Amino acid sequence: MITYLALVTFLVGALALASVFVLASQVARRGPTPYPEVAGRAYRLRLVWFFAVGGILTAAFLTALPYVPYTHYRLASGPAAIQVGVTGSQYAWGIDGTVTTGGKVEFAVTSADVNHGFGLYDSSGHLVGQVQAMPGYTNHLVLQLSETGEYTVRCLEYCGPGHSSMFMTIHVSPCQTGCCC
Repeated sequence: MITYLALVTFLVGALALASVFVLASQVARRGPTPYPEVAGRAYRLRLVWFFAVGGILTAAFLTALPYVPYTHYRLASGPAAIQVGVTGSQYAWGIDGTVTTGGKVEFAVTSADVNHGFGLYDSSGHLVGQVQAMPGYTNHLVLQLSETGEYTVRCLEYCGPGHSSMFMTIHVSPCQTGCCC
């Protein structure tokens, strides 16, 4: 679907650009026009172009806004109910802690050897959150996971020949105690 939308957008743009060139060539054949006559039309044309381009960009922005990654998971700052330590090393992830639904989960992500990219995907394969894992430094990713199930952790930065096999599964269980819900 998106491929066809891109094709149609390209064809409409190409047609519009070709029309502008044809129009410009036809106007150029008429010969020179006195400046005062051109100036008024030029300012009106600039105004039309300004609002046309501004409207198109605004429409594109508003259309793309719902597809911003992980807006439903990312939270404002504040204390997390669950702290989970994550360490990346060639070619595995180590996780210290359990993850439940309902509360904020803070992933403290670091690396034991080289740079890694910590990417958390939900069961349908959508990216929930990501953060850089660097040796000697801890990055914090705070998320709220509302659905139980299997989440996949993948390395998002090439870290060596075993990079493609660097993934693991985290089981997110429902909150049992009521303290985090």
